[in-house]
Amino acid sequence: GSAACILSPAQPQVSVEGQIQRHLGHGYSFSSEDEAVFDEAFRFTKNEAQAESIAVSVSNASKETGVSPLLLASVIEYESGFNTTAATGDAVGLMQMSAKDASSLGLDASNQNDNVLAGAKVLAKYGGKKDTHKDLYAALIGFHEGESVYEALLKGGTPSKEAAAYA
Repeated sequence: GSAACILSPAQPQVSVEGQIQRHLGHGYSFSSEDEAVFDEAFRFTKNEAQAESIAVSVSNASKETGVSPLLLASVIEYESGFNTTAATGDAVGLMQMSAKDASSLGLDASNQNDNVLAGAKVLAKYGGKKDTHKDLYAALIGFHEGESVYEALLKGGTPSKEAAAYA
């Protein structure tokens, strides 16, 4: 990991691990993946507090769904460039989730934590928890194109060139 630290005028210098543990509570097992997510978020946002907030949202969603925080960060980078206020059509937030898709999961697409969790749940639904290239490819196709394209892919179909490039 890196030596990145989160600075706050009201607090002494605290490591990323310390900040994330403080947010997530006792008993949390810090991983180098969480630090990598923070580093990538900071590279885009140039804002330590925002990068920390994103890293915590990703870590929580990863813990709840079993989807790798690095996969979530990769999708976030592609979908929104770590821009928490990104909006394209009806897709909003870090994971570019539609209100309809998020609400079908009982979540609010406009809430950062819910947005990342909704994206993680969709990736998990399509096999994003597995570690084989084929499963991740299918999960990304499902996330990007939806259930019908995902099902066709499982039956030997081929995704569009755009979807294949996405995955």
